[in-house]
Amino acid sequence: MKKPLRFLGCLILIILLTVSAAGCGGMPSGGTGGANPDGASASASLTEADTAFDAFTDELFRKYVSADTITLNFLLIHPENYGVEKPSPTFGDFGEAYFRESLAEDAESLETLQGIKRKTLSPDRQITYDILFDLLESGLDSEEYLYFDEILEPMLGFQANLPVYLAEYRFDEKGDLDEYIELLGALPEYFEKIAVFEREKKARGTFMPVKSAAAVIEQMEDFTADPEGNLLIGVFSDNLAEISDLTDEERASYEEANRKAVLEIVIPAYNTLSGVMRELNEGNTRTSGLGAIPGGKDYYSLLVKSSTGSDRSVEEIDEMLSAELDRGIAEITEIYQNTPQAYEDSLDPDYPETEPEQILKFLRGAVGADFPAVAEGSSFEIKYVDPSLEDYLSPAFFLIPPIDGTGKNAIYINKGSDQTNSELFPTLVHEGYPGHLYQFEFARGLGLAPIRYLLNMSGYEEGWATYVEIQSLRFAGLKDEESAAFADDRLYRLCLQAKADIGVHYYDWSADDVGKMLAEYGIPASSAEAVYDSVLDNPANILKYIVGCLEFTELRGRAEEALGSDFDAVSFHRALLENGAAPFSVVSDHIDRWIKEEKLQVAA
Repeated sequence: MKKPLRFLGCLILIILLTVSAAGCGGMPSGGTGGANPDGASASASLTEADTAFDAFTDELFRKYVSADTITLNFLLIHPENYGVEKPSPTFGDFGEAYFRESLAEDAESLETLQGIKRKTLSPDRQITYDILFDLLESGLDSEEYLYFDEILEPMLGFQANLPVYLAEYRFDEKGDLDEYIELLGALPEYFEKIAVFEREKKARGTFMPVKSAAAVIEQMEDFTADPEGNLLIGVFSDNLAEISDLTDEERASYEEANRKAVLEIVIPAYNTLSGVMRELNEGNTRTSGLGAIPGGKDYYSLLVKSSTGSDRSVEEIDEMLSAELDRGIAEITEIYQNTPQAYEDSLDPDYPETEPEQILKFLRGAVGADFPAVAEGSSFEIKYVDPSLEDYLSPAFFLIPPIDGTGKNAIYINKGSDQTNSELFPTLVHEGYPGHLYQFEFARGLGLAPIRYLLNMSGYEEGWATYVEIQSLRFAGLKDEESAAFADDRLYRLCLQAKADIGVHYYDWSADDVGKMLAEYGIPASSAEAVYDSVLDNPANILKYIVGCLEFTELRGRAEEALGSDFDAVSFHRALLENGAAPFSVVSDHIDRWIKEEKLQVAA
């Protein structure tokens, strides 16, 4: 499933650098100096190029992390240690003029980067260099497609996820409370910029489909339906308990200031924006994907690249999906014929734990046989999506703690989703161990450059979480046949959704076309409309999960074939993780080098 945007600033960064409408619970991506506030390596043998590169990336980090208050609050407890000055409370900037100005700055950044000789950098900095180069260069290709991007989406949009960000806003001292209240006051201006952008999208013919807009409107109206019972009022009072030095009078004063801001600023801002969207949706006739819009196919190609982190073309990805479907059908048929009970058991597994906290504790100990250990001391907290947001958020998502602290990792579970109890275990594999939570904790122990925490590598991140999720039954101790059938079933469904996504947004498929494709793979055509609607809202979103997973699977197959009986899963997974999240071209090169090194060690 796709999780909400982790930070508002990441949204802006993604728009400018990677042409993605929304980021996902992304993890840090590897580099140098994360253990040091200034990003400088602890090594005393820095070259002149290393020093110049660190100065360049540190400046980028300071620029992006301070672009809006939410990003800064989520990411840093002590921004002063990183040379970051807090801006006046803001949601950041938005709109064409800002985007074009930022693209011009990105062009300058790319020129600066090109002026640094990559070969003179340390190996870890070379990886950060490659990632930055790829993102900056790809971002510049997006300039003519600014009005194809979408900040408002039924499940993944800013309007749907802002309440979660505000509910999770960290209060370390009284000043944070004043900052938060002032931030709420900035929402109407930011929403007005979004409204201007959406009006221009309508004028240019790139406004969202009718059903998508209706869902966005419904979500916003549901959020404001019970003003006095709004979650931002209740959760604020709960969060005040974290500040111990408040007097009763101060507590009451802040609660009233927040209540007033929610009732008189936040809710009216949502109502105004939903009114604009309702107005724009009147007479809206769009029911198709990007493939039906002039330029939409080219935009989708860029979106796929940024979403997946893969250099494969859309056509190549489509072929890869077909090949995986054929492989999965053949394997699952063989399992069903040879061990039918294993197939049946895979559909409703008997998991060792069923409660969220106990599942995560079990997984933390169970994955050690195949995955390298992470630093002790990390903790997690299970939270539940507020009922007013249940219809519009993902079944579960992961929020990281600040990079300069040891706070708890938060995993949200949406009780309102259609997720069954049997799906909770693999969901927590995906979000927890050895998925997102584990990957973040491993990456935090690498000493990454601060900039790497802001770069969107969603294909790697969601691909990793899906790659480990399909192994859920093995972690639970079930038989190999059951685990294989479970994995095949998971991949089969993801591949079908991904083929539908490509069909709708690249080949301009109708719902009937989706139905024909599903029927070819044994799925009733009656499912076509639901599948069509699911991919219509979030172009290329599903691809990051399945393409990323298949990239990891292919790398594993390459390593197993090359090393044979000398293949070691722990060492392989360490090799995948030890440079942080990156485009798959970078990961693939590293695995090739790792295979050579392993062969040399075996020979020795």
